[in-house]
Amino acid sequence: MAQMQTQIAQSQSATMFIAAPQTLARRLAGADPSAHATMYMQPDNPRAILVIAGMPPVTPGKIYQFWLAKPGIQIPSAIFDVTDTGLTVLQINAPAPITQFDQVMITVEDAGGATFPSDTIVLSGALSAALPVNASQAD
Repeated sequence: MAQMQTQIAQSQSATMFIAAPQTLARRLAGADPSAHATMYMQPDNPRAILVIAGMPPVTPGKIYQFWLAKPGIQIPSAIFDVTDTGLTVLQINAPAPITQFDQVMITVEDAGGATFPSDTIVLSGALSAALPVNASQAD
């Protein structure tokens, strides 16, 4: 019961974060058109929410890893797997406001994660292209 209450509280917190007027969205894309993610972030906030869909489960002994990057620096963040249907929601807590980074990416790494990203980048996105969450509703 306590675990369910914690999950509900986390879901409500993520929903309020995404719905906040200052939230920006950035879509991450890769070579597989069925796999995609949207990162929700706020200016001057180190917290972000990443909603991932369509990602195939990794092979045994492998894990997905989220990275924050700016010129010359790649910072490892959360490691995760996806459900059988390719879904997951991650709460990211960066070492600095998310808007101080230029790019984010998701790689496939050995189980346990890595300190430097592999060449297997499955999704990525430039944060400079972030748009207000409600931008598509402004028309």
